[in-house]
Amino acid sequence: MNLSSRQATYIDQLISQLAVALLTQPDQFEAMARKQSVDISVRDLPYLRSKFHQPPPEYPDISEIPLGLGGWMATCQYAIFEVVYQLDIQALAFLKSVAYGDYDWTQPTALEVLIRLSVDGKLPNNIIREIDIQLADMRYETHLYLAQGLLIRAKRDNRFEEILQQLKNEDFQEAVTEILSNKQ
Repeated sequence: MNLSSRQATYIDQLISQLAVALLTQPDQFEAMARKQSVDISVRDLPYLRSKFHQPPPEYPDISEIPLGLGGWMATCQYAIFEVVYQLDIQALAFLKSVAYGDYDWTQPTALEVLIRLSVDGKLPNNIIREIDIQLADMRYETHLYLAQGLLIRAKRDNRFEEILQQLKNEDFQEAVTEILSNKQ
């Protein structure tokens, strides 16, 4: 990672600020990420990946928010992926390496970002078919967290409802059913 200490500090602060925004102002989170990620490039992807499991220190401003075990890390991971999403298709190889790699907490979020890029018309529609095929080799936790993320997005954007129908993998559809039945 040939990253200056200045850029590393900038990225750490960006991740922390976006994580706090996700926790305290979730309706403004994506707009904030779009506005604040302008100085991030594909050269920063290795450093961003290194922060998945070594997030910046927790912000003192959020000490009253009960995060639970791994909560700050998970929130920072989501913030990192929002920054990666801002890189658009330039980050495609990075996203696929996480999405189709070995299981990790980050896998479902990488899949969700790929789907968002497809919904935005930035990736060909066959990416959904590719994801559907790849789901066969993924753990149920990935299916569950991906389903949860897509169901949340479908409440705000009906294009994600279409994606939920296009993903035919039985385990994924079982996860969707499980989440929906628990909400009733």
